[in-house]
Amino acid sequence: MPQPDAAVLPPLQAPREPRAPAGESQMTLMSPAGLNEGDGMDWAVVVGIALIAEFGLLWTAACIGLWRRRIALNRAAAKALDDGRAPE
Repeated sequence: MPQPDAAVLPPLQAPREPRAPAGESQMTLMSPAGLNEGDGMDWAVVVGIALIAEFGLLWTAACIGLWRRRIALNRAAAKALDDGRAPE
């Protein structure tokens, strides 16, 4: 019987496990959803949707910026007319 503080070494000849066929193993890094092999275009759809959404947001921001400048210009012109000056 080994002492409580003695190191236990592994056997010199470890038992061999049966080898798995090529392409099959017990350990995988893929999620179960990733096991369904599609046509490989799923990522392209996600990137396309993201690009369209980004374009829409940028377009909306640009339109709001132009609208605010137009409002400011109209207010400045109206104030100039109220002050009796000709708008420039």
